[in-house]
Amino acid sequence: MTNDFALWVVLPYIALTVFVVGHVWRWRANQFGWTTCTTQLLENRWLRLGSRPFHLGVFPAIAGHVFGQLVPKSLTAAFGVSEDVYHVISVGAGTIAGLMLMAGLGLLLARRFVNGRV
Repeated sequence: MTNDFALWVVLPYIALTVFVVGHVWRWRANQFGWTTCTTQLLENRWLRLGSRPFHLGVFPAIAGHVFGQLVPKSLTAAFGVSEDVYHVISVGAGTIAGLMLMAGLGLLLARRFVNGRV
């Protein structure tokens, strides 16, 4: 097994399996503990500041990965988009989405660690 195969074939399936199994386990073990209503009441300012950039970054990041895998190369070539232009657009948009995601995540984690009640 080559490193490329492990990185691009095996690792995504392991991550997807951990994601699904973790959610099923969490649902069965603590079904009614999935609410953030109480933490919203305890500290709303940082939640409001961190939640928007996190979600505005995570949704385009996920969509970019999904569309990047689903759109065939022949379709982008049919629209006249070269490999270099596709790469520049995807890296640029992905960088912006990733920075927004990390900024929001940083604020949400800081909220969690700074405020003991949350």
